[in-house]
Amino acid sequence: MNPIFTLSYSEYKVAEELKQLIKDSSIWFPISAQEKGIDLLLYKRINETNKFITIQVKSSRSYKSKKYNNYFWLNRFEPNPNADFFAIIGTYAHKASSSDNFALKDILWDDIILIFTYEEICDLLAKAVTQKEGKPDKMWAFAFNDVKHIFIARGKHKNEEITKYLLGNKISEIEQKFLE
Repeated sequence: MNPIFTLSYSEYKVAEELKQLIKDSSIWFPISAQEKGIDLLLYKRINETNKFITIQVKSSRSYKSKKYNNYFWLNRFEPNPNADFFAIIGTYAHKASSSDNFALKDILWDDIILIFTYEEICDLLAKAVTQKEGKPDKMWAFAFNDVKHIFIARGKHKNEEITKYLLGNKISEIEQKFLE
């Protein structure tokens, strides 16, 4: 038995945000590394019934590009149909003020979380094709300069806006899943 339990920052941060946004819920984590494709469970007791939503988490740090201040690269993956939702989290740095003169202490870290259903992530990954040949790309990317406008940033569907997938925009859909 391995006595050490660790949780990645990305899983922790998604769990923390969901717990704050979904009232009367709690988060469960599988402690077995054998549970592929499910990183956390969102739990709620509704009308004396236990309800769970399964979530897979993928993450990237931010890069800079010519066009975007925050550019996130992710490997293409095969979505697990056992996951109800897929959380894509990106961690990025930004300045605390708009001044051009700033010190290292003026840099803040923040996270962006996108949420997709199984069907939505499959559709997104189907769009992750090379620009010239239209063949499946091994990577996909999203980017933004302003968190209010997030775009696919690679391949044939580059510049398609995906802001609607921000976690804050998907809360009612997640809560509705508990009622199914």
